[in-house]
Amino acid sequence: MAEVNVFGDPVVTTSRPARNVFGDPIVGATPVQPGKQADDLVEAIVAGVQNTATGLALRGKMPTQVLGEDAPWYHRFAAGAAGVIADMPLSIAGAIGGSAVGTAAAGPG
Repeated sequence: MAEVNVFGDPVVTTSRPARNVFGDPIVGATPVQPGKQADDLVEAIVAGVQNTATGLALRGKMPTQVLGEDAPWYHRFAAGAAGVIADMPLSIAGAIGGSAVGTAAAGPG
């Protein structure tokens, strides 16, 4: 029986090179390798931070720590909380920038 994900869809693994929307190979692209699965709470927090916009920008590379599909609820909770906290600075900056642009576009009253 084929391996399936949490949604019941078959898991597709490929070693073919990545392609753009026109079907041309993307030069220098390599297939994404799965990261190390989090075994404890600290690793779950690291996985949560690595999967945020802030974590990706600061590291400059894809996450190396991931949550397994069978991770316990507290690992998922910790990873989610760490992700929200890590992305908070970008969220605040976006809110300030968006409100400034929105106010300027709407005009004074």
